[in-house]
Amino acid sequence: MELLELVHRRFAPDRPEPVLAPKGGDPRFPGDAGAGKHDRVRGCLKHAGGPLDKCDVEDGLHVLIVSAGDRVATPTAGPFRSGAAEDDNGQVTPLATLDWRVRYAITAAILLVIAAVFVQREFVGDDRTSAAVSGGASGLGLLDDAPATIGAAAPDFVLRTVDGNTARLSDFRGKTVVLNFWASWCTPCRREMADFEEMYRARLGTDDFVVLAVDYRPLDSESEVRRFLRDFEEREGQAIGFPVLYDTADGAVAERYGVAPRNARQATLPVSFFIDRDGVLRHKVFGPVFGDLLPQTVAATEAAAGG
Repeated sequence: MELLELVHRRFAPDRPEPVLAPKGGDPRFPGDAGAGKHDRVRGCLKHAGGPLDKCDVEDGLHVLIVSAGDRVATPTAGPFRSGAAEDDNGQVTPLATLDWRVRYAITAAILLVIAAVFVQREFVGDDRTSAAVSGGASGLGLLDDAPATIGAAAPDFVLRTVDGNTARLSDFRGKTVVLNFWASWCTPCRREMADFEEMYRARLGTDDFVVLAVDYRPLDSESEVRRFLRDFEEREGQAIGFPVLYDTADGAVAERYGVAPRNARQATLPVSFFIDRDGVLRHKVFGPVFGDLLPQTVAATEAAAGG
């Protein structure tokens, strides 16, 4: 009885004392005389008025842990071992008899996995490269070693868009490109987005102008970007029509363009680059671009290209 009492105090000090099923029959357990071990355990629990937290099987050497609502189980050997549950029809089903610390550890591990998946999706996303130059057009990130120099070809890249596609800078040759680096928490970005959208829609008919808005991922999350876009649509009455892209998780494209170091903990945004129809970088503007500054800089970019 000592082992049974020790287990009782350890697992359920607030429960009634468990009942000991004796070796030889007992009038308290109907049909117990000469019965097998399973019958005695069933009788023990029935006599107690329902499932207990534990019940000694036979001589105290095999201890049964039963959670509320579980069927009767007898361990295969020794205390705290998995056993089999036998219902009133003789059906045998598995029943785990794990220590509560083990159950908590398993639960904690599952929660950690869920949290890791969330973080991976929000802050890492589907980027398949973080190298300075990606493995090719099928990867994400920078596609060449070119520096961002005014008067030279703009560094080429391919990035994911918020709608699940990809966009490559060089695919927009023949158009004037405003390459804008921004973030959902950036207050000035909110105002310039409206001006970008207005000019973009005004020139849709000529198909010679585009805005590429690249979110600075090291300091932002995809869920916040989507929320920003929903708020914009509600506020302006229309969704943003030009491509909105996610930088790589470490901000490789922003680093190449001199916006912020890779994996920076702070960045000054927005920053915009004006690229002519031949892919040449013509102007760089720190801070928001709205009002007359936007059409004036676009006109200067197009004039530099000879048209």
